[in-house]
Amino acid sequence: MSDWLRGHLTTPLSQLQLVDGEKLVELFESLELGLIPRTTYDVDPSFFAQFEQDI
Repeated sequence: MSDWLRGHLTTPLSQLQLVDGEKLVELFESLELGLIPRTTYDVDPSFFAQFEQDI
């Protein structure tokens, strides 16, 4: 085991900061860290209803 790892394993737990999943994703989004932004769209069925034909 390396000295660096040994030193970090003995670090007091009070120095660790836990982050919940949603907060982590928000942080990644705000920094665009490892993410590619994109726009998504939802279909509006009411718009297409006017083009329906009785068959």
